[in-house]
Amino acid sequence: MRGAKEWDDYLTKGVQVLQGEKIPERKEIDSLNDVELYLLREGFAKFQNVSQDDPDSWFQIAGIHGLPYDIWPRKDWNEEIPKSTGGGGFCTHTSILFLTWHRPYLALFEQILYRHVKKIAEGVKDDPKGTKQKYVDAAKTFRLPYWDWAKPLNAADPNSSPYFPKAALSKSYNRTKLPKSSESWFDQNPTKPVYNPLFQAPFSMELIKGWRQEETIAKGKGFTIRYPGDSNSSESLLSALAAYYRDDLGNFPKSPNNPFKRTNVSERVSYILKSYLRYGPMSNNAYRRGLKQPDTANAETWGSLEDCHNSIHVATGGGGNMGSVPIAAFDPIFWLHHCNIDRLFAIWQALNAKLDKDSDAWVQDKAAGESNWTTLKGGMQGRDSPLYPFKPENEENSWYNSRNEDGTTSVRRTTTFGYTYPETKDISSYPAEGVKRETLLKDIDKLYNPPSTAIQQSIAGDPKAGEQFLSKAAMLQEFKTNAIVATHEQMKEVVLQLPEPPQLLEQFSGPGKRYLRDLAPGNSYLEWLVNAKALKHSHGGQYEVHFFLGPVQEDNISLWPLSPNYVASFVPFGQDSDTPCEKCQQDQADELEVTSQIPLTGALMERYLVHMVETLEERHVVPFLTENLHWRVVLNGNVADDRSSIEGLKVFVVSNKVTLPEDPAQPPVYDFNVTIHPEITTKTDGTGRGDGTGLVGHVH
Repeated sequence: MRGAKEWDDYLTKGVQVLQGEKIPERKEIDSLNDVELYLLREGFAKFQNVSQDDPDSWFQIAGIHGLPYDIWPRKDWNEEIPKSTGGGGFCTHTSILFLTWHRPYLALFEQILYRHVKKIAEGVKDDPKGTKQKYVDAAKTFRLPYWDWAKPLNAADPNSSPYFPKAALSKSYNRTKLPKSSESWFDQNPTKPVYNPLFQAPFSMELIKGWRQEETIAKGKGFTIRYPGDSNSSESLLSALAAYYRDDLGNFPKSPNNPFKRTNVSERVSYILKSYLRYGPMSNNAYRRGLKQPDTANAETWGSLEDCHNSIHVATGGGGNMGSVPIAAFDPIFWLHHCNIDRLFAIWQALNAKLDKDSDAWVQDKAAGESNWTTLKGGMQGRDSPLYPFKPENEENSWYNSRNEDGTTSVRRTTTFGYTYPETKDISSYPAEGVKRETLLKDIDKLYNPPSTAIQQSIAGDPKAGEQFLSKAAMLQEFKTNAIVATHEQMKEVVLQLPEPPQLLEQFSGPGKRYLRDLAPGNSYLEWLVNAKALKHSHGGQYEVHFFLGPVQEDNISLWPLSPNYVASFVPFGQDSDTPCEKCQQDQADELEVTSQIPLTGALMERYLVHMVETLEERHVVPFLTENLHWRVVLNGNVADDRSSIEGLKVFVVSNKVTLPEDPAQPPVYDFNVTIHPEITTKTDGTGRGDGTGLVGHVH
């Protein structure tokens, strides 16, 4: 039996490729050429200005994720999608379906965007130089780009972006030297202001009356907004980043020692890709333990791609759209961000040798951590769960699912939707094996350069091994030697005085200097990680836990990420207590716990190079972390007086033995189990550090 005939116009197919044609790549946004960036911006603008009554409008496609908590397509004939009493949008957070659900969601967005891009290219005015053909050719292989927020900043690359993509950081969009297109929204509306459609999207205030977020959105004056509380302030991370490009911060744009490097999130992603062998822990941040298991159960896998995803959402939104689940998808950067999450998922799939041989390594049946449009909290979700509202064909009850098999309804391969990624483009069978697997591992190492790779390079005698740690190590040395207060402003001064990379390498080389290879006697060393867990919806989920190695001396919370002692943050990305979703309010009364895992090894290696810690062995790291690991809780933009006010907050440190293979082409081997070190988070009087939020254990 067929479904409603009207579904034919709303099937999720992605951008289909003819048999025999090469499947295009989704590219990193910083790598786009001028033609591709033009098509992206113009395509976004056209998409954003489609009538909001149209199911294919930006408003309704973004609304699938959260508000306005409505069916999609919003049509009277759409009776095939069940509705739970839980309310909320269709999105799946703290759920086993987190990654698989977002894949067809992105594909739906991409297929609509592609239609706009193609028309815009065809509408470009031709000239004797053949300008139009360049745009038409580029449109044929156009795909939604990803923003690789885990890629460390490369100061030598003028297109390398810190924290936010350069193209999405400014409100302005200079079109004076760009071609005209009869299909361009800007050219069709020459009297309306030009805006950067990668920075913001139009938002009709009439359509959102009654939304709890109405006051926040109103600050955007008809557009989505980031950092609403700091829109006119120079004292925010967003303003600091904008100043970075204006060169207001001295010579940071020209300095390879700038403070915007993202080394911890790189380390975080690499650790998950290489050491997490099962889909469940890798994918989402839900904490589940057996009735007889301790409160620290499964401590080896408290991280997840969702955990990384949450931190980026909040760092990007700063209390604006991206920082709020129900309205996040209206911000243009949401799509670039989630495209990267999907890419990391695809890389993990290609690396994981167990997926096609061990069904337990793939999507398992789990209780839903939160309610959404179709599932109540506690309802079972798994590989057979329909990924509403994404329909591959017009057949009744034909929905995409998460089964680990090929077929019309399968989402396990990106090629189903007509795209690949640079790292997976040559992988036709999963998992990658032989040379293709080795190449993929090298790609990850080249992109993210994790501690294990730096140590292996040092063992191999590479004179540049650990180069990514040198500028931060030199900064720390300056702060320590001269007793400088660890603030953003002081860091700026120190950065501008540091030597260039060749001189730094020379400074850290030679007799009596420390080398990373000495951290792995017998080709093994300890990875150190801090684990955190808390109730997701404590304080309406509007809290953040920030970690430091050293005193917290920066007064401006927004600028903590630029402090030399800052490591990373744990963000639940929950919902406020006054959400209009009644069942969500009930969920908040339940004890839904989420976890986070933040690597400390890279930060310890920086300190090892300047004699702040002697080795990565227990005997040296435990006392160092006992004295120097600190965490602060931020509630609604202010530092919490009592960290224990976050219900269920528990912090502790674990170590994991890593064995480095003789063959550098092979990945490191991570022990399945970790060692918990409660002594680090226990005070001498036997109580937990951090207002009792530290795990208590034996103090030597």
